[in-house]
Amino acid sequence: MTRHHGILENLLHHLKSDLLKKKSVLAVFDLDSTLFDVSPRIQKILEDLRDRPETLEKYPEIIPYLKQVRTHRTDWGIKAALIRAFEKTSPPPAMFHHEARDFWAQHFFSNEYLHFDHPVEGAVDFVNTLHKMGVEIAYLTGRDWLRMGPGTVEVLKKWNFPTPDDSTAESQVRLAMKSIQGADDSVFKSGWFDSIKQHDYSRLLFFENEPKILHSVRQNHPEIEIFFMETTHSGKAEPDDNWIKLPNFLRG
Repeated sequence: MTRHHGILENLLHHLKSDLLKKKSVLAVFDLDSTLFDVSPRIQKILEDLRDRPETLEKYPEIIPYLKQVRTHRTDWGIKAALIRAFEKTSPPPAMFHHEARDFWAQHFFSNEYLHFDHPVEGAVDFVNTLHKMGVEIAYLTGRDWLRMGPGTVEVLKKWNFPTPDDSTAESQVRLAMKSIQGADDSVFKSGWFDSIKQHDYSRLLFFENEPKILHSVRQNHPEIEIFFMETTHSGKAEPDDNWIKLPNFLRG
């Protein structure tokens, strides 16, 4: 059993003890690159970018290289995947990069492509285990409802995560999304925790892959237990050495 497996087993053991003592626990999960591996979504977007008529017409010379694009879970956005695809030739024109970035943003933040995501290893089992124990579950995501709300609910159901519409009195499930696009993720998520009545819970757990967000939340809410997901992040901040670090949710 590796170190992070022991962390999760130990956490479950202590949570069971807390719940037996009638203490309330809230576990909060980010979605993208925390519960879900988004690299298949990015892969599909890049494939559709390659196959669209405009790309075939304007950039025929780069099509063979676009066919070699392979995304990795550790990629943030599309830049690294494109660099790998063109590492043995001249980079594509700057105009292509602008168009690719716009195409990615339009489709990444949409309902239609969410179903290409896959759960991070062990995520479905872990969240369901918490839910069945009586831990309250919240999905706290930087996605906005208008562009990604229905798709988010559909994908949670598709992979058998607990969803808001099947919550029970014993263990509630909630989904927190931005009401409008463009709001800063750190401000949104830290502000969401402001709305939580801290005295209602003996423990608050937060699973998130973006250090910038975690620093903001921790600064404003030091009582929250931080679990940093070592999948990928923007590089805008570095993780704290004292955070609990998890590559996935496997327990054995």
